[in-house]
Amino acid sequence: MQLRDSGVLTEYEFQAQKAKLLQSLLSRLEIVGAEKARI
Repeated sequence: MQLRDSGVLTEYEFQAQKAKLLQSLLSRLEIVGAEKARI
């Protein structure tokens, strides 16, 4: 992550963004899983 290296993002902000990204990925996976289970 160049942003992190250049100091634009603090460590906290970086972790927060990573968590947000993981959260949206997980919810998308859950939706896909639910769709497949319904079929």
